[in-house]
Amino acid sequence: MEWLNDMRVLVTLSSFAAFVGVVLWAYAPALRSRFDADAAIPFLDDEQLLSEQSGAQQSAGGQGRTAAQQTLAGK
Repeated sequence: MEWLNDMRVLVTLSSFAAFVGVVLWAYAPALRSRFDADAAIPFLDDEQLLSEQSGAQQSAGGQGRTAAQQTLAGK
């Protein structure tokens, strides 16, 4: 039964390491501006959001693909 206690210790340590990793990622200074922008999304006006989406589609050539999809497609 010694191996069972060893497994419990390994699971506890790996869970703690994952928790510390998530906390470090969440509070990384390099990602602060992205998180601030994402936090403001619920407060955007619906018309503003729709105009941004239609502007992205028009800049993608009007074929119904967004600029991000064209970038991924390599066009």
